[in-house]
Amino acid sequence: MVTAPEVAGQELLSTGDGGGYIGPFVANPAETTADTIAIDVIMPRGLFFTETDGTLSAKTITWQVQARTIDDAGTATGGFVTLATESHTVADNTPQRLTFKYVVSAGRYEVQLIRTDTKDTSTRAAHEIRWEGLKTHLTGIFTADSVTLLAMKMRATDNLSQRSSRLINCIVQRKLPIWDAVNGFSAPQTTRSIVWAMVDIMRAEYGAKLADSRIDLAGLVALDTILTNRGDFFDGVFDQKLTVWEALTKIGRCGRSVPFLQGGISKHILKPYYSMNTKKNP
Repeated sequence: MVTAPEVAGQELLSTGDGGGYIGPFVANPAETTADTIAIDVIMPRGLFFTETDGTLSAKTITWQVQARTIDDAGTATGGFVTLATESHTVADNTPQRLTFKYVVSAGRYEVQLIRTDTKDTSTRAAHEIRWEGLKTHLTGIFTADSVTLLAMKMRATDNLSQRSSRLINCIVQRKLPIWDAVNGFSAPQTTRSIVWAMVDIMRAEYGAKLADSRIDLAGLVALDTILTNRGDFFDGVFDQKLTVWEALTKIGRCGRSVPFLQGGISKHILKPYYSMNTKKNP
C-alpha cells in the first residue's frame, strides 16, 4: 500500500456551499500500477443534530469519488469515472472514521472527491466531512521470494503520533538457501553465514541476478568452512540503497575477504588475518 501525501484532511464542500472538487491527487507513483483505490474520510465532530430536548437525531452526508488514469508523466489518459457515490447516516457525537475501497483495472490513477449534499452550518449540527487519506494497493511490485512484508493495524488514539507510528522493531531470523555439490541449493534455512549472504545477493532478483554457473560455488563452500570454524559471521542489515559490489564488499569485510571477478566468475579471496597477538594466520 502507498499513501498520497497531498491528501491531509481537506474539507469537502458542495458547489452549493461554494466548494468544488478536491484534487485530483496522484494516487500511485510513476512506473507503478494499482488495482485498488482506498479513500479515508473523517467526520471529526461526529454526525448528528441536537434536538431542543437535548437528544441527538441522525444526519446524512453524501459525497462522490472519481478517478481517471494517467501516464508516468502525470498526463491524463482518460476521462474521470465515478467510482461511487457514498452516503453515511448516524446520530453520534464521536468522530466517524470510514474507509472505502474500490477495485479498478491495473493502472496509474489520480482521484478527486466532492460533497454532494449541502452542509448544515447550524451550531446544533455536526455535519462536516474531511478527506483524510488516499491509498492504493500496488501490483507487480513484490514477489514472495524477493521481500518479506509486515502488515500491522494500529488503533488511532492520542498515544499514536506520526513519529511513533513508524518506530517498529522486530526480532528477525535470516533464512537463505545453502549449496552443496551433491544436492545443490537447499530450501531456505536459518544461517548467519557470510558466504551464503553474499551468494544470495549474487543470485537474487534484487541483487546481481547471476546464474549459478557464474559463481564459484565450490570455492565459496571451502571459504564458508574456514569462516564458520573461525567464528566469523554476518548479522548486518542493509537500510539504504547501494550497489551489489558495495554490498558484497561490506559483507566480505566481516570475514576479512574481498570479492573479485576472474573470467566472468564471481569469487572471494581471504585477506591476511592477524590475531590480537599479531601472529599471521592463513
